Amino acid sequence: MANTKTILIVDDDAQNIEILVHELVRKRFQVSTAENGYDTLEKAKKYQPDLIITDADLPDLSGVALLQRLRQDEKTVSIPVIFLTAQDGLQDRLRAFELGVRDYMIKPLHVSEIGARVKMIFNRLQRLETAASGMDSRYQGKLDEKCLAELITQLGAKRWTGILNLTNEFKKSGQVFFKKGMIVNAILGGFRAERAIYQMMPWAKGLFSIVPQQVEVEDEVSISNLGILLHGYECLKQRQELLNKLPSPYAIFSVKSHFLKLLEERPVTPDVTKFVDLFDGQHSVLKILDDSHYDDLTTLTRIVKMYRQGFLEELIVSEPEEEPAGEEDLEAVLSEEEFDTFQKRVFRPVAAMEPFLLILGTANSGKGEFVQTLVGKHYRTRSVKKVFPHALDIGKLRLYEENDILIVGIPVEKQVRTIVQSVSDNLLGYIFIVNATEPESLDYLNYLIKSFRGRFQLPYVVAVTHLRHPKALGIEEISQKLGLESYEELIPCDPKDKENVKVILLNMYSPYPEKKKLTFSLSEKLVTN
Repeated sequence: MANTKTILIVDDDAQNIEILVHELVRKRFQVSTAENGYDTLEKAKKYQPDLIITDADLPDLSGVALLQRLRQDEKTVSIPVIFLTAQDGLQDRLRAFELGVRDYMIKPLHVSEIGARVKMIFNRLQRLETAASGMDSRYQGKLDEKCLAELITQLGAKRWTGILNLTNEFKKSGQVFFKKGMIVNAILGGFRAERAIYQMMPWAKGLFSIVPQQVEVEDEVSISNLGILLHGYECLKQRQELLNKLPSPYAIFSVKSHFLKLLEERPVTPDVTKFVDLFDGQHSVLKILDDSHYDDLTTLTRIVKMYRQGFLEELIVSEPEEEPAGEEDLEAVLSEEEFDTFQKRVFRPVAAMEPFLLILGTANSGKGEFVQTLVGKHYRTRSVKKVFPHALDIGKLRLYEENDILIVGIPVEKQVRTIVQSVSDNLLGYIFIVNATEPESLDYLNYLIKSFRGRFQLPYVVAVTHLRHPKALGIEEISQKLGLESYEELIPCDPKDKENVKVILLNMYSPYPEKKKLTFSLSEKLVTN
C-alpha cells in the first residue's frame, strides 16, 4: 500500500539522490527531487511536500539561507527540514536548530539511518498534531505521561496562547506563559523566565493543566523555545551526573557534628544557615532540591562537595515503595502481526520464572527512559545491593493478550555479567543502549557486546541515543568503535518515543545469522559528500 507522505530530496550529487530515492521509494514514500536551492523553493511552493531532505551546502544557496526563505513564505513555513552536511561545527548545528531544522545529520552516513530518522520524524509530527488538536480548551494531565519538554513542543507547534500550570510531587507549583506558541515568561518561586523552566524540566511526577487565555506578562525570555529545550537537556544531563555521585536521590542526610563546629567558628550568612538546615534527617536529596533557594545544579554541587568531604552522615533509608499497577491494567503494546514477528525472533522455552528482556546502558544513555516508555505506569526502580550495588529499572510488559514479560534495565558496570549470568535461564534477549555523546564508554561497551554475543547466544539489538546532540559522534564512527559485525545494525533511538522504542523491540535478531546477504544493494550504500 502506497505511503501518502511526500518527500522532496535536494542534492547536487546525482549518486546521493539515486541512493536516497531508492531507499525512500523502497519504504513506499512518494519522492520528488531538486538539484539546487532555487529549484527547491519553487517545488516546495508548488507541491508542498511533507518533508524536505536537503544538502546544507548547495551551489546557489546555503542550507541556512534556504531554511530562512522557506520560513518566510506562508506556503512553506511549516514544512519540516532535515539537513545533510559534511560540516560538523557546533555553531552550524545550533544555528540550524534555532531556525527550526528537524534533524541534522553528518555525512558520510548509512542510508538506512536516514530512513529510520524520517519515520521517527513523521511519527513525532503525527503525535504533535493529535495532541495539539485537543488544546483549544482547558486540558489537564499527569507529568509522568507528558513531561514539560513535550508540552513546550506541542504548545509551540499549535502556536498556542495561554498559561501552562505545573505542580510536582511535593506540591510545588510553577507557571509557563505562552504567546502564539513562544514562551514569554515563567515563574517558580524566586526563579523567573528560562531559569524557572530549567528548574521544572526534571519534574517526572505531578500534574499539569493548560488554560487558554490572553497573556499580559512582560516578555523576559531571551531565546527561542528550541534554545530553551537544548540548554534544558544539557542541564538535565549535568543534574543526573551529579546525582550519580550520591548514594541515591532518596538518600537522607544529617550534618555531622564536626561540620557544625566549623560553622560556629566563622561568620555564616543567613542563606548558608537556611541551606544547612535542610539536612535535618528528614529531607531526601530530592526534597532538598525542591526546598533549596539555590538552583538544582548549585544545590547538587554543594551536596556532593559536602558528602565527599565527610560533612554528611547518610541515614539508612529504604527507597519509597511504589504501588504496583495490577495485571488487569496491562495493555498490549504489539498488534497480533507484530507479536507473531516478535515471537518467531525472540521467544524460547524458559524456566519456571517469568521471562524477561534486559536493557543495558550507562546512566546517561536513556536506559531508564527506554524502560519507562515500554512499561508506562508499571515502571519502578529496585535496589538489590547484596547482588548488585546499583539501582535497577523494572516493569512488566504485556506484548499481546496474556503474553507478559519483565523488562529489566541494568547500568553497564563491572559486575554486570555476574548478575546476568545468575538469571540467564530466564533471559529472552537484550538491548544495548549507547549514548552518542559518551565516546569514553565505547571501549567497555565493545567488550560487553562481544562478551554477551558469545556467552548467551540470544536475540539482541544495539540502539544509539542523543544523535542530535551537537557533540554526538556519527553512526558509522560509533559502529566502528563498538566493533559491530557487518550484520549488526546500529538503530537510532529516542527513548521517550513509544513508536521508536517498539521498532527497536521488533528489530531484535539472533547472533551469527546463517542466511545473511553478502552483497550490498543501493539501499545499503553510504551517502557521502
